[in-house]
Amino acid sequence: MVNYARVDEITNEIRKIRTEQECVEDYLKDVWKQEDENYEELQSMLRRFDDDYEDCQSDPHLMSLMNEREVYLQEMLRECEEFLIQVEGEQKSIKHKCESDIDELEWERQRLSVL
Repeated sequence: MVNYARVDEITNEIRKIRTEQECVEDYLKDVWKQEDENYEELQSMLRRFDDDYEDCQSDPHLMSLMNEREVYLQEMLRECEEFLIQVEGEQKSIKHKCESDIDELEWERQRLSVL
């Protein structure tokens, strides 16, 4: 005998997982977009840095400050790259987990429907 209540419960669980997955994916896309924009801005700042660097070569103190700034910008760029990689990994992990959970529930729903 088909357990209709459990089939409905499973269907609702699947719907809930898909809704939560979409919310998380949208959030991570926004985070990715914002961080990607930050990354582009850092790259732009480093490109402009070369022009500023040439203008400061006659002053040792300014050169020292420019060198510190360059190190700082490069570190920020590296951290930004690492964060983008981490966000991408989280997206894949969440997608895999949700798909796995849905597959298990689909299998159970199919099994209950056959009974």
